[in-house]
Amino acid sequence: MTLFLYQARALFLYSGLIFGLLFSIAWLDDFAKVAAQAQTLAGEPLGLLMKLAISGAWALPSTLDFSVIVFMLAALISLTLMGRRAELHILRGAGQSGGTLLMRAAFAAVLLSLGVSLIARPLGYDCLLYTSPSPRD
Repeated sequence: MTLFLYQARALFLYSGLIFGLLFSIAWLDDFAKVAAQAQTLAGEPLGLLMKLAISGAWALPSTLDFSVIVFMLAALISLTLMGRRAELHILRGAGQSGGTLLMRAAFAAVLLSLGVSLIARPLGYDCLLYTSPSPRD
């Protein structure tokens, strides 16, 4: 169990870093689109904080769509770093097989993917729904 938690922590750390990087890129792209707007459809002025919030709400669902790729990259990075630090050799010497190590990483990625798919993605799309511009009646 301790080895699983160690691998899961490394996987979660690198997937969080990759998600943060993708989110910041998407946020800046959406902020460039929103920054030109001076007012809402109702004619109210749009402040800087509101523009940042709207662009963040638009960036979240597009970032979550890349969750599978993020988890694969995080697993690749974490296993590569464990191999460079000879941790995989130590685990193999302790009696762990390579398949067991990969299954642990896959199980941690599945848990993280379920969390994103069942919790974060619906919240992101709900947030997008409330901030999307709607046509005037």
